[in-house]
Amino acid sequence: MRVGLRLRVTLWSVGANGLVLLLGTAFLFWLLDQQLTGALDEALVAQARTTSTAVETWMASELRESESGSGTKAVQNLLASDALKSGLQDLFSTPKDVPAALSTMTSLLNAAGQLVLSTHAPTAVAQPDPELLKAVRGGAVLRAVATVTDAEDRQNAFRVATAPVHVTGRVEAFVQVLGPLQPLRSTLARVQSLLTFSVAALLILNAFVVGLALRWAFRPVDALVADIHRITERNLSIRVPVPQAQDEIRRLSETFNAMLDRLDSGFQFQTRLFQDLSHQLKTPLAILTGTLETTLVRGRSAEEYRSILESSLDEVGRMTGLIEGLLLLGRLDSQQLVLQTRVLDFGDFCRSWVEDFSLLLETRGLSAQWIDGGRLPVLLDPDRMGQALLNLLDNAVKHSPEGGVLTFRLYRRGAVGGLELINQGPALMPGSEERIFQRFFRETDGTPGFGLGLPIARAAVELHGGTLTAFSPTEGGAGFRLELPSEGNPPV
Repeated sequence: MRVGLRLRVTLWSVGANGLVLLLGTAFLFWLLDQQLTGALDEALVAQARTTSTAVETWMASELRESESGSGTKAVQNLLASDALKSGLQDLFSTPKDVPAALSTMTSLLNAAGQLVLSTHAPTAVAQPDPELLKAVRGGAVLRAVATVTDAEDRQNAFRVATAPVHVTGRVEAFVQVLGPLQPLRSTLARVQSLLTFSVAALLILNAFVVGLALRWAFRPVDALVADIHRITERNLSIRVPVPQAQDEIRRLSETFNAMLDRLDSGFQFQTRLFQDLSHQLKTPLAILTGTLETTLVRGRSAEEYRSILESSLDEVGRMTGLIEGLLLLGRLDSQQLVLQTRVLDFGDFCRSWVEDFSLLLETRGLSAQWIDGGRLPVLLDPDRMGQALLNLLDNAVKHSPEGGVLTFRLYRRGAVGGLELINQGPALMPGSEERIFQRFFRETDGTPGFGLGLPIARAAVELHGGTLTAFSPTEGGAGFRLELPSEGNPPV
C-alpha cells in the first residue's frame, strides 16, 4: 500500500507533536503531584508541631499544679488519666460527617508508641513505626506514608507527620498527624483525564491544521503536475510557469525547465540530423542511382564500367564522409565525448599540427608565418583540438589564393591563451561571422566540402571551455580567433 506524501507528513507531525505533548504532560503531572504532596506534607508538619506544642504546654501546666512532681512516672500517670482526655478534648475531637478516609487524623502516643488519645477510632489509626519513633526522639518532625485498613477492610493511604512532645527536657510522647491521600489522588485522576482529553483534542486539531496547511502548500505542486502532464514529445517547447516566490517550488520549476531545455535540444538535434542527412544524401543517392540505372541499359566496355564504378565509389566516399561528420558533430554538440586532457604548450602544439599537414599548404603553394606569443600552457585533448586545428587549416587553404601566406599569431590575454589564423582569401561577407559556423553553410556553391568543418571545429573548442570566432582583419582576408583557458583555469 502506497502512502501519499501529505499523509506521511501529517502522520509524522502528529507523531512528533504527540510525543512532545506526552512527555510534557507527564512532566506536568509529575510536577503537580510533587507540588500537591509537598503542600500536604507542610500542612501536616505544621499541624503536628502546633498540636505537640499545645500538648507540651497543657502537660507542663498540669504537672506544676499537681503534687506528684515532673518525673517520668508522673508523666505516665498523667497520660493515663481521665484529665488528659478532658483537657485535650478540643485538640483531639472527631470531625463530624467526614469519612475517616477523607479526614485528617491526629493521635497522641506515649513514649512506648502506644495510642493514648486520637480523633478517630483506634482501628482507623496507623500503627507507629518503632524505627520512626526512634528518629523522632532526635527532635525532627518526620514525614512518611502509612496505609490504614478501616473497619470494612478498605485500605486507605495517608501522609504522616510525627512530632515529639517534650516534658522537662525529655521526649515523653508523640503527636502523629495523618493526612488522607484519596482527595489528592482524586484530583490528580481528574487532572490526568483532562490532560488526556486535551492531548487527544490537540492532536486531532494538529492533524486537521497540518492537513489544511499541506493542501495549501501543495497547490503549486498540483499545478506543476498538471502543467507537466500537458508536455509530450510533440510540444517539448512548452515550459512550466516559474512562481515569483523564492522557494522550493521555484527551484523545482527552474530545474524541470532546465531538463526540458536539454531534452528539447537533444530532440531538435536528432530532428536536424535526420533532416540534414536526408537533404544532403538525396542528391548523391540520386546521382548514384541514375548512374547505375544508366549503366544497366546497355552493355559497356571494361574501361567504361571501371570509370562508372570509380565515380560511384567517389560518391559513396562523399556520403560516408558526410555521415561521419554529422555523427561527430552530434557527439560534440551533445558532449558525449570524454576528453583525454593534459597540459601542453599551445604554441608548440599548433606548430606541430601545421607541420604534420604541411602538404596541404604545399599543394597551393602557401607559406606559414608565425608570430610567437611566448609560453602558453593550456589543458587540452590533443586529438580533438588537433581535429579543430585541421578543419581551420583546411578551410584557410581552400579560401587562400595560390602562393599566399597564412599568418598564425599566438598570444596570451589574461587567463586565456589564443591563436589567430588569417588567410589572404576573400573577405567575409557582412554579417556572416556567425553564419559560417552553421552546418552546411557555404558562401559560394563552388567551395568544396559539406560545410561541416567549421561547426565541428567550434564544437570541439567549446567542449574544452574555449571559444572560436571569425573576424575581418584590417589588412583584408578572413581571420579566425581560437581561445582556450590557460593552465590553472580549466573549463568548468
